[in-house]
Amino acid sequence: MKDFSHIEKNLRQPFWKSWALYVIIISGLTLSVMLYRLSSDIETLSRRSLNKAVETTVTELNNFFSPFVQNLRLAREWGTSGQLDIKDIESMNRRFVPVLRNYTQITSMLAGCSDGSEYMLLNEDTAWVNRKTQFLPVKEVRKLRWLYRNNRFEKVYDEFWVEKKDYDPRIRPWYKGALTDAGDSIPAWTRPYTFATTGEPGITASFPFMVSGDTCTHVIAYDLKLFDISLFTSRLAVSDSGKLFILTEDTLVIGLPHDRRFITSGSIKQFILKPIDTLDVDEMSAAFHFWGDRVKNSEPFRFETKGEPWWGRFVDYPLNPSRKLLIGVVVPESDFVAEVKQTRNIILMGFGLVFILTLVIVSNYNQKRRANILLAQQKAEIEQKNELLLQANEEIQAQKEEIEQQRDIVMEQRDHITEQKKEIEDSIRYAKRIQNAVLPDAEYARKILKEHFILFRPKDVVSGDFFWATEVNNWLIAAAADCTGHGVPGAFMSMLGMSFLNEIVRKKEVTNAAEILNHLRASVIEALKQTGESGTQKDGMDISLLTYCAATKTCYWAGANNPLWIMRAENTGREAEDAADLMEEVKPDKMPVAIHERMDPFTNHQITLNPGDRIYMFSDGMPDQFGGPKGKKYLYKTLRRLLVNTSGMPIKEQGELIGKAFDEWISFNGSRYEQTDDVTVIGIEF
Repeated sequence: MKDFSHIEKNLRQPFWKSWALYVIIISGLTLSVMLYRLSSDIETLSRRSLNKAVETTVTELNNFFSPFVQNLRLAREWGTSGQLDIKDIESMNRRFVPVLRNYTQITSMLAGCSDGSEYMLLNEDTAWVNRKTQFLPVKEVRKLRWLYRNNRFEKVYDEFWVEKKDYDPRIRPWYKGALTDAGDSIPAWTRPYTFATTGEPGITASFPFMVSGDTCTHVIAYDLKLFDISLFTSRLAVSDSGKLFILTEDTLVIGLPHDRRFITSGSIKQFILKPIDTLDVDEMSAAFHFWGDRVKNSEPFRFETKGEPWWGRFVDYPLNPSRKLLIGVVVPESDFVAEVKQTRNIILMGFGLVFILTLVIVSNYNQKRRANILLAQQKAEIEQKNELLLQANEEIQAQKEEIEQQRDIVMEQRDHITEQKKEIEDSIRYAKRIQNAVLPDAEYARKILKEHFILFRPKDVVSGDFFWATEVNNWLIAAAADCTGHGVPGAFMSMLGMSFLNEIVRKKEVTNAAEILNHLRASVIEALKQTGESGTQKDGMDISLLTYCAATKTCYWAGANNPLWIMRAENTGREAEDAADLMEEVKPDKMPVAIHERMDPFTNHQITLNPGDRIYMFSDGMPDQFGGPKGKKYLYKTLRRLLVNTSGMPIKEQGELIGKAFDEWISFNGSRYEQTDDVTVIGIEF
């Protein structure tokens, strides 16, 4: 037979050479364009980086101030509704000591009235200190000191005296400012001043409020130490050598930069409320004076100090319409140049990899082509020699024997796999026993949840869903969670979740719903070493968590992707085609308990529950289950309508009916649909 392999060689070789040359030329042109753009783009990169640093700082400041302001609004709502009596010191302490313990931004709080009376609460060392001032019939001051032990206050100091000094809470900046500067949702802020209680500099936010039937004008105020703001900014790094700082309206420093000179408490306190030049940071002073003399706007600008080029930007941060802070950022241009060099090196490495890959592909093609030529020659020789047929038969026989040996090996492997499968199934069943032991048992649930039902249907032997409940310090905490995945991976996540909740609530005694989820998210991120980088795992959980204090009838709720449904007692037993008309829904935060592009603090919703009200927490397992006459999803609206229409039943019977509805949906008319996910539904009647 004639050999035509040389024709194939002559046809393909020019094509591969042209292809390789084309790839190299295009890559070279692309490299040249990218390097040119990098060399001319330092100014654009500088402006973009400064803008990004400022945006990040504004976001961090919002996260710093937001819990402070939100809690002050809540305190005003307590006052407006008549829940605060500044003359009842112990009642005020029971309400505000947990606030100061849970929100470290709040260092102390005050409440005043237009009749001159005042209540003050301060955490001093290991004790809580009160100061109560009243003007009628004489100006009298009472100072008390308490120890908080075993969930109650023990008074260790109590002193009265008639005050002859000029102190009057009604002329203090926090009281006067609340009457003139506060809005409906934005508090009044004082200028920085020295706290009379601790001698430390700080600022105070305050709201006025009125109580129905009371002619007195009340003011509620929270104190914030400037030390906490500087501690916050000193941990924000802009770049390798860049600095971020915050000034008052009077251009005094209240937020120190990330610098080794300002890492101790003493050094931070030394420079707070000082002019910027006293910090002896040349680049900050130079930027401030350059901006004040030539710029006076919020645009990035370039300046020089000690012969080196720097970039700076100053931006207003308004606290309210009449009070603001000034954010300053300075970054050496060399930091941006280093970033450009790093990008250039990455581009050069990428081009080198493309070049090497092209050479490897061409080399592999040549090797394959030579191998094809060799095979063609061998084929011609086989065809010319009849005696090689016998050799081929012998090779076939040998291959047959080898296949039979391989068959025996496969049979042994099959038996081994069967044994391994049994061991794995035994391990999973043992894991189920462990998971069941960790979940709250029925007796414990009846003890703390009272009237309730729990529908728990794992998809596999073990579950990625879990329900959890406990009682600590007169607070009932209950949750329903849906971990990433199901089966064994989901079960691992659920065990982590329950373990972390036990640590946070039972050991640390955190009872604030949003703070529990914040702690839980931090624990998940730390345990799974989540970084948020592309390609890394982002496992976590969606959760609905409720806290309820039976003593005060106070209820809070926080949710990660999963909502809370509330069925009010007055709507019980009524039927409606649109269940949304009768069933209230509290929206969750749209982020999981895990690393995520959105990492805001979870929202703490305060809920009013009356006797006979029912709440429902659940995973997405039942709404997402396929079944019924058309093999479609069950859907949230169907579950919601079912809960509304069965709300007149005792809650335990309601839970049994919901489980029956799920079974009928998944096994409709004798057709059994595969369960798609773990199912959890919890109902509690108060």
